[in-house]
Amino acid sequence: MLIKKFPEDFIVEEVSDIELKKSGSFAVYKLEKKQLNTEQAVGYISKKCNIERKDIKYAGSKDRNAITRQYITIFRNNGKLEFKTDNLKLKFLGFIEEPLSLGRLKGNDFQIIIRELSDAQIKNFEEKILSEQMIPNYFDDQRFSEYNLDIGSAILRKDFKSATELLLLSSGTNEQEVKAHLQRFPNDHIGAIKKIPSKILLFYLHAVQSFIFNQVLSDILKERAEKNVQDKSITYDTAKYRNGEFIFYKDSNYSGIDIKELPLIGFDTKSTICDTELKKIGISQKDFITRSIPEMSLEGSTRECFVVPEIHSYDIDPEDKIIKINFFLTKGAYATVFIKSLFS
Repeated sequence: MLIKKFPEDFIVEEVSDIELKKSGSFAVYKLEKKQLNTEQAVGYISKKCNIERKDIKYAGSKDRNAITRQYITIFRNNGKLEFKTDNLKLKFLGFIEEPLSLGRLKGNDFQIIIRELSDAQIKNFEEKILSEQMIPNYFDDQRFSEYNLDIGSAILRKDFKSATELLLLSSGTNEQEVKAHLQRFPNDHIGAIKKIPSKILLFYLHAVQSFIFNQVLSDILKERAEKNVQDKSITYDTAKYRNGEFIFYKDSNYSGIDIKELPLIGFDTKSTICDTELKKIGISQKDFITRSIPEMSLEGSTRECFVVPEIHSYDIDPEDKIIKINFFLTKGAYATVFIKSLFS
């Protein structure tokens, strides 16, 4: 099974409830991109149009390995910034009074082509697609990248030296600033970390929150399944991701799970359910307070354990071993997790 062989194989269209006006404090644009993540695309727009980065806002971060379309707002802009490059297109739509913020969207429509399928995988898909699809709301690889979890864990442990070493190994856009700072001030690792924009630094801490969420949810599903092992009422498959594995029930029936949401752990989380996973990576809730970099302190929140995809259409080509599927997912849910659930 192969997804994202070509950018055109994975198309994401943001679904929003923006009500456009003829005038307002913030110009609204449709941003279409490929081979760039959202932050890279916004950084390009900022430099090309001489706009401060803080004046550009968006509702959802989109992957680079896809063709994605989403909304952005630019503060006090006259709506004349339309341009097109090989990887990016910006189109003016109208105005609103308040800027976009993370999470201000309904969800995303996906058009995905899955290639190089075996006959067994196609059969498995045909069986699962006909049943009601509820899926665990895991975070997938896009959340973690190669070093995100390790960098975030090091920052939370206040091991800033290790964090900067990992930052220099990453493929981000700010490693040169970190390197230059350390050449001038070899022992100022906190200062080097502060060279990374806070919005990007938070990605590393979010990776820790996401990993713990995944581990706790998969452990709950696995434990419940193994308690029913004698009567075989629950069977499950696994699927790998960068930092662990997902548990998927074969019948997609998670109605017996009485936990509907789990913490995205932070310093003010009123729950002990994540304590075991915190201990495994050597941190506690209080470590989510970073006094030396206050903007990186995370209070915590919650996330739904399960989501239900809305399938618009699908088409199976048994000759070329290809499946095309169109569906909607609520905000924050990962299309790749849904795909993995269909073929696990």
